[in-house]
Amino acid sequence: MYFLFKLILRLLSFLLTLLLFVPILIVLSLIFPQQSLTPIAEHILEERTGFASQVGATDLDLLKGTLELKNVSISNPTDYPTSDFIALRKVFVKIDMLALKEKQLVFDTVVIDIDRLTWVKQRDLSNFRDFSARLQGVPQNKNDAPIDLTAVVPPLSVVVKQLSVRIQTLGVVDYSGVPQKKSYTIAYSRNFSDLKHEGKAFSVDSFSLDKALQLIIKDFVDSGFEPQVRDAVWALSPQ
Repeated sequence: MYFLFKLILRLLSFLLTLLLFVPILIVLSLIFPQQSLTPIAEHILEERTGFASQVGATDLDLLKGTLELKNVSISNPTDYPTSDFIALRKVFVKIDMLALKEKQLVFDTVVIDIDRLTWVKQRDLSNFRDFSARLQGVPQNKNDAPIDLTAVVPPLSVVVKQLSVRIQTLGVVDYSGVPQKKSYTIAYSRNFSDLKHEGKAFSVDSFSLDKALQLIIKDFVDSGFEPQVRDAVWALSPQ
């Protein structure tokens, strides 16, 4: 079960990392007009992570506290064996704007609808972990100083009241040994509640994920998908 736990933990951690992008866009919306947010969103993602990004549309309503990104495509850097990473139908969030005054980032609703997600592992690194680390400001060169995200977004307590995750297709590409490439139509959907984080800076490592992980693992085992994943990622090792 360890291999499945590792893969699911990376997946859920990666999805939560995307929430880091929301307060940055809120701050920028106070400076730039709405029509500028889509190219700005693409630029920030690519500039910070090195992963090429395309955003079909951005819809932000500060009065309602809602943000929706549609048709988001993120590709792996050129040093990966495949460019396939993530194709999102949409990301929708509803934020409690009043809570921001108390240095709290409260997501009443988060919907992450994924058409295709490809997990790529090579040597001791995966694209899930690589993207998440770069977005969180972890330096790629040991001699570089970490990026101070508080220069854009102050330290916040984060609560996700309702999280809805949908994944249509999961790809697994393993180049850590003998190259393997698998694709599965899983049509997975699950709702989670009350995911909390307390910390000086936003980090997915501090989210309370135990209950969420148990739910996902149970779903995969009950659906019969678990042995298929095991066969595809037999070479999985700590990343």
